[in-house]
Amino acid sequence: SGETFTVRMDREECRNLILETVFATAQDDSKPILTGVLLELGEEIKAVATDAYQFAMRTVPLEHPTPEKTVVIPGRSLL
Repeated sequence: SGETFTVRMDREECRNLILETVFATAQDDSKPILTGVLLELGEEIKAVATDAYQFAMRTVPLEHPTPEKTVVIPGRSLL
C-alpha cells in the first residue's frame, strides 16, 4: 500500500532473529510464500518460517513498539 514505517532494534538481536529463522525457508519456488520469513510487528517482533518440513519461530520484545503489521520478507533478501 506504499506505507512505510521504521523498526528499531538491537543489531545483534536482529541478526539472531534472522539467522534463527531464515534457515527454515523453502529453497524451492513451487510454493512462493514458504520462501519468505513472516514478520509480525507490534509490541514485539515475531519471525516465523517453514518449508513444510521444518519450522522456526523467534520472538523479540521491541523497545520502541511499532504499529501492528504483518509482512513477509523473501528469505533470499535476508541472507
